[in-house]
Amino acid sequence: MHGRALAGRRDEVVLATKFGLVSHADGGVRQINSRPENIRVALEGSLRRLGTDRIDLYHQHRVDPEVPIEEVVGVLAELVTEGKVLEIGLSEAGAETIRRAHAVHPVAAPQSEYSLWTRDPEEEILPLVRELGITFVAYSPLGRGFLTGRFRAPSAPRGRRLARRQPAFRGGEPRPQPGSGGALSPAR
Repeated sequence: MHGRALAGRRDEVVLATKFGLVSHADGGVRQINSRPENIRVALEGSLRRLGTDRIDLYHQHRVDPEVPIEEVVGVLAELVTEGKVLEIGLSEAGAETIRRAHAVHPVAAPQSEYSLWTRDPEEEILPLVRELGITFVAYSPLGRGFLTGRFRAPSAPRGRRLARRQPAFRGGEPRPQPGSGGALSPAR
């Protein structure tokens, strides 16, 4: 989205964006980076590009194993206090990570893949968000295009690109498990 789309109607939309997945450094290789200084740089860039003074929901794209979640949420809490961010979210965080983050500052909306064949959130995440009284954001509920016939198999050209990027399609490779806070463990 570009800031021109918001011109004159900023208060009519809920603006959500993410930080922490950097692709503009090291030759364009996507890397997780939720260091405090990067969070602030990413936010200022988003505000500038979107032509706004605030982000309604600011999501950490993936849990950064190099930065304690308490430190990440501490910076996000400062941004809320400054009025630059209204609510915070975490994407693909395990239940224990969400609980630890929520103890620092309320997490408004954890986000995980939840579809016909990816039901992992039912185990720990959905009970936790009910307990905490917060919203769950499901992504790819229609299975990343599989229901539309976009992919015939993970081995098809588009399917291979998807499978390389997404833990749910990696078969026996390690993938984050609920409650792991992003740590890798064997796939089920």
